[in-house]
Amino acid sequence: MPVLWRDKTLMSVALEIAVQAVRADKLPPGRACVGCVLTSPDYRAIAYGHTGTPSGFPEDLVAAMISDNEWDRWCVHAEVNAIANARRDLTGWALFSTKAACRECAKVSVQAGVTRVVAPRWSGRFAASQIDADNLFRWCGVTREEWPA
Repeated sequence: MPVLWRDKTLMSVALEIAVQAVRADKLPPGRACVGCVLTSPDYRAIAYGHTGTPSGFPEDLVAAMISDNEWDRWCVHAEVNAIANARRDLTGWALFSTKAACRECAKVSVQAGVTRVVAPRWSGRFAASQIDADNLFRWCGVTREEWPA
C-alpha cells in the first residue's frame, strides 16, 4: 500500500509535537516523548497530544522525577492526551503515533471509535503490552499500519 502524502504530513506533525514537548521541558530530564495526531476521515479536523503529566501538575514535581516508576505513575500517554484534547466523537478517525500503542492506549482508542492506527513496530520494554495492543486492534477491526510503510 503506498504511503499517502497526508500520512507523511500527519506523522511529521506527531514527531514535531514530541520534539517541542521535550524542548518545552514538559518531561523529566532525559525522557523521550511520544507525539500523537488524530484526524477525521476527511482529514479536515485534527487533535493532538504528547506524553506528559495531567494539566495543572506542578512543574517542579516533573523536574524531580528520576525513576521510571515515578514517571509511569503520573504520565498521561500521548494517545490518551490526543483523545481527551479532541473532545468530540472519534468514530472513524485515524491515529498517528511516534511509538506503538500500549495495551491501555489501545483500549481507550478502540473505545473512542478510532478505526485506523499508524505507528512504528513495537519495541523496547513495552513490547509485550504493544503486542497485546496490536491483537486488540485486530480483534476489534481496527486497521494497524506500521510506520514507515
